[in-house]
Amino acid sequence: MCCRIGCNVNVAYYWLKRHIRWAFLAIDLACITRQDIDRSKYGVFIPRMLEKVQGYRDLGCKITFSILKFTHKKAEDFMKVLVAIKRVVDANVKVRVAADNSGVDLNNVKMAMNPFCEIGVEEAVRLKEKGVVTEIVAVAVGPKVVQEQLRTALALGADRAILVENDEEVQPLAVAKLLKAIVDEEKPSLVLLGKQSIDADNNQTGQMLAALAGMGQGTFASEVNVEDGKVKVTREIDGGLQTVELTLPAVITTDLRLNEPRYASLPNIMKAKRKPLDIKTPADFGVDVAPRVKTLNVAPPAERSAGIKVESVEELVNKLKNEAKVI
Repeated sequence: MCCRIGCNVNVAYYWLKRHIRWAFLAIDLACITRQDIDRSKYGVFIPRMLEKVQGYRDLGCKITFSILKFTHKKAEDFMKVLVAIKRVVDANVKVRVAADNSGVDLNNVKMAMNPFCEIGVEEAVRLKEKGVVTEIVAVAVGPKVVQEQLRTALALGADRAILVENDEEVQPLAVAKLLKAIVDEEKPSLVLLGKQSIDADNNQTGQMLAALAGMGQGTFASEVNVEDGKVKVTREIDGGLQTVELTLPAVITTDLRLNEPRYASLPNIMKAKRKPLDIKTPADFGVDVAPRVKTLNVAPPAERSAGIKVESVEELVNKLKNEAKVI
């Protein structure tokens, strides 16, 4: 039922958006009486124009009725998905440690959406295309420049975005608390997050959010199926694959093999600029985002020494045994 309703609403919205200008024009022109038009000037064009206008007016009325009919469906027939994203250094950039060893040098470095978060956005969009999801809300925590990544999510298919603006470092527990406050406000049926970010590799936020919100969790998801108020998640674990069934609402963290994210098209990038993006602060949610963990030192890994060639297996075994001490 939810799938059918979602598809019909999407189709009705598409045709309404495409023909709304003609529909309103038709309603206005239909009010013009035939005696108001100089037939001798316009000739046979007038009957044809009025016939076309009448057709567009009927189309506009049908589409409007269709939209009104579906807006009276029950609230539980519609499904909202919240997708959390993070701004990180682009995965193709080689990172450098800052001169004071306090962290990573971000000066003049290309930034992008966390790859696991991209997978989460893609999965939400695919669920919407199937008619399972009716609204996608993208959420991020960070400085003002994170709007760039939120606009990317909007271009990929999200309907609106929320930025919790904060210029200081925000750690996983604080992010989970902020997301929990947004979940309480938005009341989504499903929350999608990347399993981890490629900068800190903490792999904590999704699990913390599920615990704080009292929601079931499916982590490291490689397949997601939503049906009849439940979601089946296939998880990647050390021993292979595990399938769990969760009652909605639920939290899911995405793994690499869940899907292949699409690229945003230029028309969608332009449309994303007009989609709503709300800016909040941690104070709006009453959340303390002060760091609980202090980074003492960041250092690059030690450089590996150059390898050598050996002439025989006996020489290799000798070096592994007497020099490398590994056998």
